[in-house]
Amino acid sequence: MAHKEPSLDVDDLENPKLQLLSSPLIRIPKSNGPTPASTFPREQQTGPDLEQFGYRDDLPQQDIPEFRRHADATAIEVFYDLFFAANLTVFSDVIDINNTEKLATFVVYFSLLWFNWALLGLYDVRFITDSIFERCARAVHFGVMVSFAVIAPNFSLSAQQSATFQTMSVILMTSRLTMAVQYATILWYCRNYRRAKVPLACMIALNFVAGIIYLGIGFSFSGGNRALYSIWFVVTAVEVVISAVLALKWDVLSFQGTHLASRVSLLTFILMGEGLCALGLGVVRIVQNSNSWTPPTIGNVTAGVANIYLVFMIYFDWRRSIRLGKYKQLLWSFLHFPFHLAMRIFIEGSSQFVVWWKVLETMEVVNEQFMKAMDDLATLEGDAATANLTDIFVDQIDRTVTDVFNVYVPKYTSTHEVMATYLEEMRTVPNEWWIASENLTEAGFEADSTFQFIAGNFQKLGIALENSLLAGFKIDGFSGFTNTTVNSNEEADQIQWSIMETNAGKFNLVYKYAFIAAGVTLILMNVLFIITSRRWKIFDYFQKTLNFGVGIALCLITLNLSKSSDYAGTPWPLPTLVLVLFAVLVVHHLPSPPPILFGRKAKAGGDQGWEAVNMVTTEKKVSGEGSDGPGVATPGFQETDTLYRGAGAHS
Repeated sequence: MAHKEPSLDVDDLENPKLQLLSSPLIRIPKSNGPTPASTFPREQQTGPDLEQFGYRDDLPQQDIPEFRRHADATAIEVFYDLFFAANLTVFSDVIDINNTEKLATFVVYFSLLWFNWALLGLYDVRFITDSIFERCARAVHFGVMVSFAVIAPNFSLSAQQSATFQTMSVILMTSRLTMAVQYATILWYCRNYRRAKVPLACMIALNFVAGIIYLGIGFSFSGGNRALYSIWFVVTAVEVVISAVLALKWDVLSFQGTHLASRVSLLTFILMGEGLCALGLGVVRIVQNSNSWTPPTIGNVTAGVANIYLVFMIYFDWRRSIRLGKYKQLLWSFLHFPFHLAMRIFIEGSSQFVVWWKVLETMEVVNEQFMKAMDDLATLEGDAATANLTDIFVDQIDRTVTDVFNVYVPKYTSTHEVMATYLEEMRTVPNEWWIASENLTEAGFEADSTFQFIAGNFQKLGIALENSLLAGFKIDGFSGFTNTTVNSNEEADQIQWSIMETNAGKFNLVYKYAFIAAGVTLILMNVLFIITSRRWKIFDYFQKTLNFGVGIALCLITLNLSKSSDYAGTPWPLPTLVLVLFAVLVVHHLPSPPPILFGRKAKAGGDQGWEAVNMVTTEKKVSGEGSDGPGVATPGFQETDTLYRGAGAHS
């Protein structure tokens, strides 16, 4: 069936009063003249008056109804999208992705949240109306989103709580049953359209059955089956596949002419804004006073923001303003799920990098102060007979530790006790050793037991201080030792060492997933770009191949940690990503090089140069180009490579 542009209803301009129910169908104007031969005469209404419910089916027994379409997301849709972003902000604040269990938990939570949003969005872009019923149904969906936020603090795959996972199942059930009722109202309005009944009934059954399955899964969590949550994904995948198949099979459920692409793009922009909030939370943690703003810190924060902005520009510039065929439209839309997930993990990694660098920078300052304390003793060794050099040295170390703790208060009170123990141990160094150490060579220091004792205590102080800083920044390696009983100083030292190794593993994980997510984000943006690209040139093949190569390189750069560990400990990882993304953006906007063989002929023919025409307007019958189905008449489109277009430009 040929696609029809949304028609404007005169009643839309009259701002009618809110009805109990509102029809998604386009109102067909009534005529006082004779009935055209091509229409059916309306039968005399013998039932109840349904005008108050928005009933306006003037052509009973037509095959396919015509629905109202919107160029952009409605206000209620945008408001619902903000609930999505708020949920993600809450969950990101309570769970920092710094180990594999938390990474898996984030992926599961994000997936459930995204597909819950997507399935409702599929309904909205086709059938959304404004009525008392729809507002009440939307209130239920808002409650579902609030419930997601309520269970967020206790949602964990490694420490599963039956009540939390049962609640999640009830949340999913409520969402699906509500959508089943919403689809039922659409079936009511389309009940006189023969080809609309079966697909809409299938959507009702799909949501109802899914809701019942989610309810059954909820009761099963009490048995302690830790892998049972995977059934959520199986059911969700079945919902998505069936919804897509039904939309491709029946025109009444088709997404052609809807603002689906606009809605998905809008969520992309909202997620980028939410990512800025997550980055801001990381900055708030590390910046406790004006002295915290060092040049490397400013550079990392700036790089974190710049990365989000560059992703925004690349996505916007690669988002072509054209109409897609029904297959490409669904593929383009659902590919945004892995893209959104990768982009959000990349942003989370950027936020973590800002925190990690601040800890590394603070430890560099502490080490410098420790070395300064050693150097300062050289000026006092002449007064060793009257001054206790050991006490002077330990007091200076104590002041350095106190200064750090005044800015970054330890999360655990036991940290003060551990540091005090290490400082007291260092006070046992004989005062005479400082004078005798003047004559020690480098080999002598390595063999000297007192020097090794001092160096060992330096190391233990540094490890304990670093562990405390990370715990204060929610990178808490102590969580695995909360119930451990310590019987000796040696056991306490071993615990601190184990925590340090755990934290080092977390840093390696952040380094890996940040670069891998950045590469996957670029690769998926390139795939989305390819789906919407037409009229390829040689330079286009080069550009898109280069984009894939850069994305793969970002993923592979983390394979050799032994060579990249020194680089990861510098303030350069985030600025490096900025340079890479900026280079990709610049390459996209480079003018296409002129053809080699046909340049003279084109110039002689009056061509105005090899610069591509920025704006192209066409109206033609498409048979394959830009469409996945049979040739259909498509309205004129405007394609602009570098001009920013609105969120609904191609809907």
